[in-house]
Amino acid sequence: MRHRDALLPWGAKVWKCFFIQLSVLLLSYAPATAQNVVLTGALSGRATDQSGAAAPRVRVIVRDIDTGVEQSTETNDTGFYRFPALAPGAYSITAALKGFRDAEGLVQVLVGNLTVQDIRLKLGTGKDSVRVSGQSPLLQPAEVSVDSVLDRPMIEALPLNGRRYTDFTLLTPNTSPDGDTGLISIAGQQGGEDSGYANGNGSNAFTVDGTNATSNYFGDILGRYRIPYLYGENAISEFQVAIGPYSAVYGGGAGFINSVTRSGSNAWHGNAFYYNRNSAFEANDSISNANGYPKQQDSLHQFGASLGGPILRDRLWFFVDYEQQRENDPISIINPALTQLQSNLSTNFGIPNGTVLPAPNAPYPVPGNNSVPDAANPAYLQQVSNAINAINSNLGIAPRQKNDVVATSRLDYQATSRDAMFLSFNVNYFNSPGGIITSSPVAVYGKQTLANAEVHDFQVSLGWTHAFSSKVLNEFHAGASDDNQIATPTGLAPNMPTVILDSPASFTLGNAPFSVGRVFEKQWSVADRVDYVIGKHTLQFGFETNRAFDADTNFGGADPNADVQFGSLLGSYEFSNLESFALGQYNLFSQASGNPVFSFHVPFYGFYAQDSFRPVPNLTLEIGLREDFQVYPQPLENPAFPLTGQYPNQFLRLAPRFGF
Repeated sequence: MRHRDALLPWGAKVWKCFFIQLSVLLLSYAPATAQNVVLTGALSGRATDQSGAAAPRVRVIVRDIDTGVEQSTETNDTGFYRFPALAPGAYSITAALKGFRDAEGLVQVLVGNLTVQDIRLKLGTGKDSVRVSGQSPLLQPAEVSVDSVLDRPMIEALPLNGRRYTDFTLLTPNTSPDGDTGLISIAGQQGGEDSGYANGNGSNAFTVDGTNATSNYFGDILGRYRIPYLYGENAISEFQVAIGPYSAVYGGGAGFINSVTRSGSNAWHGNAFYYNRNSAFEANDSISNANGYPKQQDSLHQFGASLGGPILRDRLWFFVDYEQQRENDPISIINPALTQLQSNLSTNFGIPNGTVLPAPNAPYPVPGNNSVPDAANPAYLQQVSNAINAINSNLGIAPRQKNDVVATSRLDYQATSRDAMFLSFNVNYFNSPGGIITSSPVAVYGKQTLANAEVHDFQVSLGWTHAFSSKVLNEFHAGASDDNQIATPTGLAPNMPTVILDSPASFTLGNAPFSVGRVFEKQWSVADRVDYVIGKHTLQFGFETNRAFDADTNFGGADPNADVQFGSLLGSYEFSNLESFALGQYNLFSQASGNPVFSFHVPFYGFYAQDSFRPVPNLTLEIGLREDFQVYPQPLENPAFPLTGQYPNQFLRLAPRFGF
């Protein structure tokens, strides 16, 4: 490798200058969501001779099987060696010392994990095999944190209906579904709707290639549960699920899902796939059968392709992935309390059962001069007919489509023997006419309320690892992301306000407050970590900053995810029962006004120091200290009460860590 390094001094300098300028640029922003930048794994062990005595100054070389990149170090006086930052994957390992036979073997390094491989050298010449499997180890005895890693062979071998790779998290211990929207609870943690840093123990934390992939606004993964996935399953190399990690390197929520995208290698590799699921091969569900609805004509098409390989062998590699889903997924609106209104006119509308009603002549009841139910009044009977028609036309099966396109690319560059860099991009575009509600069946919202949903996501990650020596290593990372959540009305009731029925069952008609809105979040992040190996200790020092900008634009007068109806610009009418609905006698009216845009900036900071110490071969101790905090935006001040403009920020939130 050295002969190639000599050919690229100018290119290496350009890359270094580029990263220095980039770090200055990103640090010029007020920093924001402290995250968990864990992109690599570690390999360590102890070399001994046949008697079990420590073997110092043994040269240990690891070589990435896919890319051919080599790293080397020497054991210290106690025979200890460590590679603090290796890209996840399979490595060959060679140990050599004059007067002893070389030891060779294979070892698997997992993201966020410490793999221990002790080496025993024998006197003589030639080579010996190190007894170690190239497969992912089931147990990591030196790993202090409670976590699981799902690598590429496992991701490829396990079936996955929707290709949302984070669903594999449910295969790991102490995880469970959180509701029916796709959220995941880790160690009893709430799956979303909370910022993990706002309260110290909120939602789970998601990272991809070291960049924060958690929505600070919603507390879920970017794109939330509405999109099939943020990254395609084909683009993920492996991911780590950590439960209450003890290492100070980790911050945020109790659950941590850390993903790494695939890289190219010296060998060309690629694939293409197509999957189809169709209602022609399925039976009707029991709920639709019970309500007399025919089998829904749904279909799901999943297709895509990936390609990876060398641009410069042993130097520069690329990987690209394209995946798309097209789904026709009708939604059922079923409310048993509202399905037989005309057969019970006495209870619902205060007129005798069997009363003949005229044909409806308007989409909704029109308020008139009637103050009480009157079966002899044709005007009231017309209102009853219109009320029943308004409800019935909002029940049944409504069309819903989903189209998701995701493209991922990654470049890896071994600039010199001491410098490794990567750059990854991900773009996701999701469009779902009538898909604002993802579950089915739905009981409380009519067809008119089912707004269109769009999600646009973009994420970029940059990483630079520089080895000052075999004992000192620095990892720099920068990233940015955009998350756009958009809701637009379907146009079924363009001028209708929100109409809420309280009894005999809750039901909403017209344009719901969540049918018009946009939540936009932009994040920038910078992180740096230094690893220093001294004796039996591995010291880690790092900082992480993240700046989040959020803007909620909602013309409906309510947060798109709120459970409380606050009215809309068209107004919101609430009726206590069907009789008052037919009479036009609403018991509550509300209407939004003012600026529909709410925006704010939130900076997050994280600092940590960590010592991993292996006093004896079968014991690893980790001692650390971490500080995480965010700077809350200050509210508008009421001049009569100045304290209303001050929200206290707590900056001293030290969290000691200890594990073994």
